[in-house]
Amino acid sequence: MSASHGCNDDKAVIELFKEALKQRVGQEVYQAWFADGVFFELCENTVDAPKVIGGPNAEAAPTRVTQSAIVAKVRGQFALDRLSRNYTRELRGAAMQAFGRAMEVQLRLADPPQQVQLPIDDLSTEALPDNAESETGRITSRQNHSASDGDGPADAGQPGGHATNISNQRRTRAATPSETRRRKSSPRGGESIASLVQQSQSQNYQSGKAKNKSTRSRRRKPNLNAVSLTQPTLPNLPANELKQSAATANAKTDASHSKVSGKDEGNAEKQSAANSAQQRMTLETFVGGKCNQLARTAAQLVCENPQAGSPLFVSGPPGVGKTHLMFAISHFLRRHHRMRRVMHLSAEKFTNDFIRCVSSGTLTSFRSLYRDIDAFILDDVQFLGAKKATLREMLYTVESLMDRGKTLIFAATHSPNEISGLTQELSGRLSSGLVCTMQTLDTATRETLLRQSIDEKCLFPWPEETIREISQTLPGDGRRIGGFVNLISVLQRMYDRMPTTAEIQEFGGDQLRSDKPFVTMAKIERAVAQTFQLDNDALKSKSQARTTTEPRMLAMYLSRELTPAAFAEIGRYYGGRSHSAAILARRRVETWLASGKSVGRGSASLTARDALDRIESLLRSG
Repeated sequence: MSASHGCNDDKAVIELFKEALKQRVGQEVYQAWFADGVFFELCENTVDAPKVIGGPNAEAAPTRVTQSAIVAKVRGQFALDRLSRNYTRELRGAAMQAFGRAMEVQLRLADPPQQVQLPIDDLSTEALPDNAESETGRITSRQNHSASDGDGPADAGQPGGHATNISNQRRTRAATPSETRRRKSSPRGGESIASLVQQSQSQNYQSGKAKNKSTRSRRRKPNLNAVSLTQPTLPNLPANELKQSAATANAKTDASHSKVSGKDEGNAEKQSAANSAQQRMTLETFVGGKCNQLARTAAQLVCENPQAGSPLFVSGPPGVGKTHLMFAISHFLRRHHRMRRVMHLSAEKFTNDFIRCVSSGTLTSFRSLYRDIDAFILDDVQFLGAKKATLREMLYTVESLMDRGKTLIFAATHSPNEISGLTQELSGRLSSGLVCTMQTLDTATRETLLRQSIDEKCLFPWPEETIREISQTLPGDGRRIGGFVNLISVLQRMYDRMPTTAEIQEFGGDQLRSDKPFVTMAKIERAVAQTFQLDNDALKSKSQARTTTEPRMLAMYLSRELTPAAFAEIGRYYGGRSHSAAILARRRVETWLASGKSVGRGSASLTARDALDRIESLLRSG
């Protein structure tokens, strides 16, 4: 038998327990499941423990022992079940670490918030409508008549009978049996506010009838109709002093308003700047080229017919225009197809919203928000990798929207089957529509984008030779091209002219030199193995299977093209082979590129050109 002694708010002990729990489950899990929706308390329970009195055969007499326990109050039944199932051992271990002994940890459901009742008794006659005031007047007249006849309570022993009659007028008399029957016979919806006030005041009068007269007088509420309210008057000051004080007060008020309005205006300017930048991302401003022709055509198809090719999946390295296409499609659907509920967000925001709703027990609202929409556009899908609960919720969301024929568009750095940690079911759903790959910006596209940025940001025109040289030197990342144009724009303002080539090299040489990443044979080996879904050491093995030998030849070809290594060094690196094997591999790959031969087997089979493009894309993205 145990009896609770209540809970102690020992903050130091609880904080020590929280730190120990955070070390055991990790920072991310603690923030997701324990930071907001769980409240810890230290409680003491009294239990009956047997105590032996006398010899070994004596009967046990019960004694009272006080034991401490940690109570975790969880908000939401879903979160309570998940914590009980997955984190009970961690909770007990954290309690052992914090207290130095075994502690009981109890998981309970937090009490729901209590509904606040409206204070009907505090209503005044000033808030009543005209008909209610007329009824109140009739009630007051009847009270005055009853007080003059001696029906109300009287203070016979207290002088000043007139004051007693006034206090009696402030209270409403008790309802007669006939009035009670009339109220019960009338429907609830037909009662007025005045009748509710009358009932409340009658109940208060009956309950306070037996109280002391002094206590009753202290708690009596003043009658607003009987009290004359006087407005304070200003002292007799000269006119110039009054004007000066008013001006000072207005200046203080304007200063306070200017501070608040200044913050609001700053936030509004930031929001408007972000919105204006997003509004410029349209299909008309998108710089097309050979590197993104397929994705741009698919985006135009979706804009013409939102259900065509859905779900659309666009993949490519950073800085090739995926986000630009997402915003362009989103704006077009809102303006031309009149879609009011277009959900455009990143995978990180989807994950954060899901974790927050699971912790607070509002998963139903989350599903209503993300499924009752017209179009769903998600960027950075690779962020969802290895997040099991979020991947499951994303799968159900995609299936629900596909069943209702909604528009779905996704973007990521890799195609669905190449994203690490993505489930096979979700990868299949995302690949069931149209998958488009965007390559790194080629030289012609870089030059067009460079000219467009120059026209928007620079004060002085660039020489044609400088434009051609910079477009060939800069990497195929649109964001880095924009950043380099910003640098030249600042140099123009600094020199008040177009900077020379030497000055550009002085301040922006690091950006120009970082065009191509440093490639080694080890990086090539990892990229080839990832492309053909092989083990990391498969290319160095003695295997002569076609699934291994053909990717090995591609690796030798790229090692010769992208690194300064000699044929003999390449042969030794890939399994101790001779230099003639590396020479033969280069010739074979050149033949494959000319004939369009497929390399690999099964789901990893690709043409030689596609395989090289994909491997080079992996090398550029790191």
